[in-house]
Amino acid sequence: MGEEADTAGNLDSMARVGISLMAGREEFDILLRLCGEEIRLLDSSIRMLPLKKRTFKGLEALVEWMNSRWNLRVVLENSDKVATVILPVASADKQEASTIAAFIQGLLQGMLTWISGGKFYPTHLASTARGMEIQLMRTPLD
Repeated sequence: MGEEADTAGNLDSMARVGISLMAGREEFDILLRLCGEEIRLLDSSIRMLPLKKRTFKGLEALVEWMNSRWNLRVVLENSDKVATVILPVASADKQEASTIAAFIQGLLQGMLTWISGGKFYPTHLASTARGMEIQLMRTPLD
């Protein structure tokens, strides 16, 4: 009986994360319409950059906006192949933290797809000692 409860709990957790991820992707369109100017995503200084620079500048602008507007402490780290967004976990509830991180992951995926003209960027969400980490590949899938 305990094994069945564990399986049901894992499925419930995966469903919650999946729904949050999809909600984040869809939320980006609404966010862009309501706050695109404030976030600076519609600025020609970002929109006219080459694709790789444009995606990173867009990520910077969105993370900066989330930190100021949503009172988060999201950190953006950059390397040649991967951009990592770190969301420090204040909550002791791992399910809550992974649900919030999945929403932000979906939001970032939506932004990357929009800013690149429809390209898909693989992402990975993991719980680490630093918090919830979202890794975003710098090169889209072809």
